[in-house]
Amino acid sequence: MQTTGRLPPEMEMPMNPNSRTHAPILTALLAVLLVPFAGGPSAFAQNRESDLARENEQLRARIVDLEATLEAAMKRIRELESEVTSLTSGAGVGTANAVSVPRTAPPPPAASPGGVIVDILANHAEASASGAISPSPTDQDDAGVTRHQRSVRKWIATANRNFRRKVEWPVVLSDIQRLSPTSARMMVTVLDVATDQVVGSPFAITIPVRVLDRIQRLESRKTSGTRALELEGVFIPKIRFNAQRREVGPFDNPRFIAPGIEMNWDFEFKSIGPLDPDTGNG
Repeated sequence: MQTTGRLPPEMEMPMNPNSRTHAPILTALLAVLLVPFAGGPSAFAQNRESDLARENEQLRARIVDLEATLEAAMKRIRELESEVTSLTSGAGVGTANAVSVPRTAPPPPAASPGGVIVDILANHAEASASGAISPSPTDQDDAGVTRHQRSVRKWIATANRNFRRKVEWPVVLSDIQRLSPTSARMMVTVLDVATDQVVGSPFAITIPVRVLDRIQRLESRKTSGTRALELEGVFIPKIRFNAQRREVGPFDNPRFIAPGIEMNWDFEFKSIGPLDPDTGNG
């Protein structure tokens, strides 16, 4: 009788049909359990590096804010020094007392568009110092950002309302152009009557065409001693929030007020006529 070396069927151990499928599952579970222990220190280091990078970025942003504010302040100081120099130039030149000539104060702030902007800058500084405008958050917490932006927007709304003002400015006219059958444009520059010096840069205003004849008559009557006319109108500030504006920039247009705040302005023409010598600037 030939034997095969195989046990009889009744003596063979039954094979568990799930043994082959369980082995890969156990291996995978073991790998998953070991991953946190193997990668724990590395993950902690990466999180710490991410926190440090975020803190450095926040510090850099804060430095940019401070530098922009300082640059705007220094620019305005240079403008004021230039205005004062122009007002005092020629006084006492060539005399022994030239060095001791006292500096004349600049015109009142409301005497020109630039003067109104000086008022706005001062008002913003007061609001920041008093806490009416909350400080820029040093960390990226949503509550801090929301609180700061809400206070900025509230200040902007108040400033746009409070600095909308009626003005009567002595001005010199130039470059009058007809734009359409009903409107024209002219460039005007505010004049300090006391010193006969211009204040700030020329700016454009739109006027009705019907005013051109009156302007021509007024211009024809002017003499060397009455080169200014009196412009009446409304100065309309347009301060706005711009989260992307962090610095003055090369052209400063729109005008930079503070990080996140910039402005343009409009002028609503009312009338133009002879200058009252007693009015002056104001």
